[in-house]
Amino acid sequence: MHTATEHVTPPPPPAASLNRLVRVARATLERGRFSWFWVVETCPFCGDTHDHYAGPIDGNPYAYAGHAVAARCSRTDRRRIALHTPTASLWYVIEPVAPSRDN
Repeated sequence: MHTATEHVTPPPPPAASLNRLVRVARATLERGRFSWFWVVETCPFCGDTHDHYAGPIDGNPYAYAGHAVAARCSRTDRRRIALHTPTASLWYVIEPVAPSRDN
């Protein structure tokens, strides 16, 4: 029996929401017209290119890197991945890299 002042731990969320597949995605910073974008050239899940908002031009785009963001894979790619891990949600951590200099 619990008293009114005793802390009761809430139940965990459903298991499906805990099944995150998290990978590292190397991304380069690109300037848009009004904001920065992190561009993931090769998604670790589907292999496609994705972009992610990185804040306004006068802001710090690096504040948007280093934490997990949802992968932007197509519905077709998500279905293909779901064959192997049906309850997983796809996430990656944006890792900033310097753009390649092709001379």
